[in-house]
Amino acid sequence: MEFLRSDLSDIAVYKPGPPLSELARQFGFDLDSLVRVATNENPYQPLDEVREVMAQAVSGVNRYPDIDAYGLRSALSEHLGVGLENVWCGAGSGELIRLIALAVGGPGREAVFGWPSFAMYPLCTRYAMMTPVAVPLTAEHGMDPDGLLSAIGPDTVLVYICNPNNPSGTYLASGDVLRLMEEIPERVLVVMDEAYHEYATASDYRGTVGEAAQRPNVVTLRTFSKIYGMAALRVGYAVGSRGTLQELRKVQSPFTVSSVGQAGAVEALRHQDQIAGRVAENARERDRIHRGLGNLGIARIESQTNYIYFTVGLDSQQTAEGFLRHGVLLRAYPGDWARVSVGTPEENDRFLAAAAEIVR
Repeated sequence: MEFLRSDLSDIAVYKPGPPLSELARQFGFDLDSLVRVATNENPYQPLDEVREVMAQAVSGVNRYPDIDAYGLRSALSEHLGVGLENVWCGAGSGELIRLIALAVGGPGREAVFGWPSFAMYPLCTRYAMMTPVAVPLTAEHGMDPDGLLSAIGPDTVLVYICNPNNPSGTYLASGDVLRLMEEIPERVLVVMDEAYHEYATASDYRGTVGEAAQRPNVVTLRTFSKIYGMAALRVGYAVGSRGTLQELRKVQSPFTVSSVGQAGAVEALRHQDQIAGRVAENARERDRIHRGLGNLGIARIESQTNYIYFTVGLDSQQTAEGFLRHGVLLRAYPGDWARVSVGTPEENDRFLAAAAEIVR
């Protein structure tokens, strides 16, 4: 079709996998009995108080949502300790990743990112007619600060840094993050993708919202899809300097964050004690999965997120099919590495039991 962009001909439509109902039928399971630990979702619903507020907000969905998300931005401003003008909301951090690429992109420009990492970085780079520059992770599956710095050339305008990284679960320590922000040229926009920020418990991990609010070339992204359990509502936000966010917002369509999502996110921020409890449970279960895989002799990477990257020594598609035969749905990556999300204790038991059978 001549009206389509020829430079996108080799890009496939994003496919998270076959329909769950088809997988359940194919492998002989009831849909409800599948252990869904493939997409880094929170296994728990939003807090009761959040669901109540959202249920009330449904009555107003005949009206457009607040285009500026003023109430949510105000709540985030107080929660994060930054100015109202330093917060920008979008339909999940995924939308903001794409919009930032569109705002700075164009032919002849480059975007740099570690790899493997979040699949949307190379895709959004191509959407924006830029050239993607993928920097391999270290042998330990961590982000390579020296590699990122070396990859920045005269045409580089954007650097995506996923911290903690998806899918490896590794993180950049505070010193490495500060070094990157200092040494990346000011003409390059640095996007610190902290979608899994709340899950990190390492003492030398730190977020970057404070720096982002002060540095014109740094934007920090976070989301309500993970620890807050609101993935289907698509609520994310960026923190950056006022001038930078004003320019980036030019490519955003109006009314992208629903009124129900805004109401739920505001309420969720009020219950940090309960969120802390969920963080603690995730850390316990994450560490239990890590130990369990180790006891089985399975290679895995220590994680600071709500998922674990591992290999049983088979092609990852074989690994994924092996787990599916036990009713466990996880994520396969090119090569022999796979990723399992932290589920409920019962789901994690099912995963570890399946792992034992596969190894046996």
